[in-house]
Amino acid sequence: MKSEFRLYLPKDAIIVGTVGMRILKHFNFTIDLGNECLALVPTKSRFPSKKPNRFDFWCKEDGSVRRLGVGGVAEKAGLALGDKVVSINDVTWEAIGLEAFNKMAADSETLRVVTLEGKNLVMTIIENEKATE
Repeated sequence: MKSEFRLYLPKDAIIVGTVGMRILKHFNFTIDLGNECLALVPTKSRFPSKKPNRFDFWCKEDGSVRRLGVGGVAEKAGLALGDKVVSINDVTWEAIGLEAFNKMAADSETLRVVTLEGKNLVMTIIENEKATE
């Protein structure tokens, strides 16, 4: 048990404070009030809960960027959390939708993403393994 818990903690660091979902999501827990203890059992699933796509970004249903891989090609190309996707590969977000976007992100080598940043439309070209703008 101790070695399993250690997998999710920073190496050689002293942790002080509360344990957040970043760590707890890897465990099922049981609270035993009679014995005043908490038991943690590693879950069988592996995280992250979202399967990574080639471009390291994920959108909400409305097309706004909800997750961004740190140091990933999308971030390097200039995409930011909260950016509103207007179109991908010259097709509007309304015509694509979330499900088709996820498939496109899994199958494409390059994405041309147009986002709305304030009142400006910005086109970002994101290539698998490298990024240009």
